Amino acid sequence: MRIKRFSSAFICILTLFLLNSCEYPELSGEKQTSYLSGTWVDPVYGDSITSYKRSSGLIKDTYGIQFLPDNQLILRAIAGPCATPPVVYADSKGVWQVSDSVLTMQVPFWGGQMRTTWRIWEITDNHLRMQFLYQVENP
Repeated sequence: MRIKRFSSAFICILTLFLLNSCEYPELSGEKQTSYLSGTWVDPVYGDSITSYKRSSGLIKDTYGIQFLPDNQLILRAIAGPCATPPVVYADSKGVWQVSDSVLTMQVPFWGGQMRTTWRIWEITDNHLRMQFLYQVENP
């Protein structure tokens, strides 16, 4: 009986510890603008995390995101439905917002409108790491 109580208590404490260990960066108000503002390029795709590097500007013929003041953005992405060479890139102007470390971007694309939602895991002066959550076309 004593071992059973100890096991139950241990499991409860371990569960509480694990639930509290999953923290997302706090991004709200002025922090979201100062951290995200700027240009992010050179995506590296992992299992579920995509990492970007900060850049002084968008790079010709490559994917990139430029977060502008007043929650405006420029997304440089493939211009059409075909990704076979030669690939053509185009800039699309859209909007973005952050709430509780969840980034939502809405931009026009060749098929209409696209809303993409990401979980921000880390932002430093030079790196941005995000997890893709979901995408809705023509919301």
